[in-house]
Parts: sequence; structure tokens; C-alpha cells
Amino acid sequence: MKKFVFIFIALIALSQSVCAQGMTATLQSGDNLLIFYGVDAFKDAYTEAKDGDQITLSSGTFNATEGNVSKSVKITGVGAYEESQNTIIASLNVTGSDVRIESIRFTGTLYVSGSTNLIVTRCWVEKLNASSDYTNALFDQCVHKEIKGMPYAIDFTFKNCTINDFSDSNTTSNIGRILNCVVYFYASWYDIHKRPYAIYKNCLLGAEALMGSTATVSCTAPSEFYYNVGFFVKNNSGTVNFETTSASLASNNSGGTYGDIFNGEMLFPAKPQNIPNGDDGTVVGPYGGTGFSQYPAIPRVISKNIDTHTNDEGKLNVKIVVKAEN
Repeated sequence: MKKFVFIFIALIALSQSVCAQGMTATLQSGDNLLIFYGVDAFKDAYTEAKDGDQITLSSGTFNATEGNVSKSVKITGVGAYEESQNTIIASLNVTGSDVRIESIRFTGTLYVSGSTNLIVTRCWVEKLNASSDYTNALFDQCVHKEIKGMPYAIDFTFKNCTINDFSDSNTTSNIGRILNCVVYFYASWYDIHKRPYAIYKNCLLGAEALMGSTATVSCTAPSEFYYNVGFFVKNNSGTVNFETTSASLASNNSGGTYGDIFNGEMLFPAKPQNIPNGDDGTVVGPYGGTGFSQYPAIPRVISKNIDTHTNDEGKLNVKIVVKAEN
């Protein structure tokens, strides 16, 4: 309860300070709160932070830390999908253990080399990259425009994500999980080596063919690793044949064309229509029944009304409405 109260107070401080001071970063360290201001607010807060601390950022574009994020901290913004309410950091290097990042828009690259038990949720990631091993990473309810560094991914999970494409693949000894996701460019006629080895479940996977041509796509992972998967053709002018050489793959859905499922719109996050159902009745799509939220899980201020004068009893009426996503 104490933690909730302090986060709530931090949000009130943020809402008041943003109007008066501009961008803010609130550092909660135990029972102590510190507020930093300006474009270096995140950097300053991280410098003062210790393992287990919470950094809460207002909207605005913040300078990144000068070095790697090696402390076990939680970094939360106000959102990554609304232009006027985004918390933006261009690029960040995360090398620590048990780092959690939520509701941040990364307009450059999120580097995750060396990280362990990383959680990235409700973020927009223009490019995800790594040049050394990272272990047990969870990316949940995120937009990924480009994913690189998959050869270094060990025990990874992409869940409820919209992914444009993978630029490389992982090794067969480190099969991860891709769950409830849309991958617009999962396969293509010109490159068959970019699809990760993973257990795919409740996903929509797209393939493209050269205009007027026919392409045959064989799935990268063993066929028994595809569950309730819908395939769709990205380029309506070409034809894609998905190999269904086993019963388990043959039982998956052919989702139709890009136009059928997405109404001709490539949106981030994806908003598929006419989503096919799997054999078990589960809807194939980016959410898989678990939902997609664009907002942080910590309470945020929806509205507030503070009287300018006290009443006859000398009390000041204050009404604040907060909301928290699951």
C-alpha cells in the first residue's frame, strides 16, 4: 500500500510540475522521492538510483544515460503511442539484470546486449539490437519496426507484439516463443533466413511474393512448433504457397490476403479484421485474448479538480481521478 501511495504522489507531482517546470523524472528510492527537471532529468535520476528503484518519467524527449543501464531499476513513461503524450528516449543500452521498461517510445535503437531477465512492455521500439548474448527477455505489448541481434537471444519471448520484420535469426539451440503476435514480413521470396526458430502460437504471419510470381515458403522452425497460426499474403499481386508437409502444420489456418485481414492498412499496433479461428476456437491475432494496452500499468491521473478556496469548515475540496491498466 505504501508503494502505491508513493507512486500516486509522484504522479500528482509530475502533473503539477510538467506545467510549471517542463519535463520531469521522479525517483522513488524506498520511502524517499526526488524530482529532477529538464531534458537531463532521466539521466540525473538514473545517476542517483539504486537497485530496485523506480524512475517515473513525464511526457517529453529525454536524454539517455551516458553509460549503460546496469542497475536493476524500473523505468516507466506515460505512453509510447500518442504523439502529444509520449515519453521519448532516442536510444538506450541495457546491460543489467531485472530491468523493467514500460511505456517508452524509442526512436533509435534499444540495445540489450548482456541483459538478463529484461522486461520491455507497452513500448514502441524502432530497432531492437544486440551484439552479445542476452537471456530471458520478455517483450510484451510492444511495437517493433525492426528486430536485429536474434543470434544472441537466449530464452526469449515476444508476446502480444506487432512486428514489422526480423533482420536475422537465432540458433536452433535457443528456441524462444512468439505468442499472439502479428509479423507483417515473416517470410519473403528473396530471403528465407530471417525467420526465428521459435514456438509460434496464436500468431498472424505474413509472406510476400514478387509481383506476378509464385513463392513457396517453408517454415523455419519444425512444424510441431506452430500452433493455431494464420498465414497471410502481404503482396496481393503475388502468390505464396505455404508448405504444409505435416499434419500439424496443415491444420493451421491460411488467413487469406493482407487486404482481407488488415483492410489494406499496415498499422502499429496491428488491428486485424476477419481474424480466423484456430482448431481450438482461439482467435488468431496479435492479442490472443490477453489484450493490448497502450498505457502504463501504474496509476495515471485522468482528471483533477482542486477548489481555489476553503469551505466554511476550513477544508479544501480536492477530487482526483486515477486509472491503472492491468
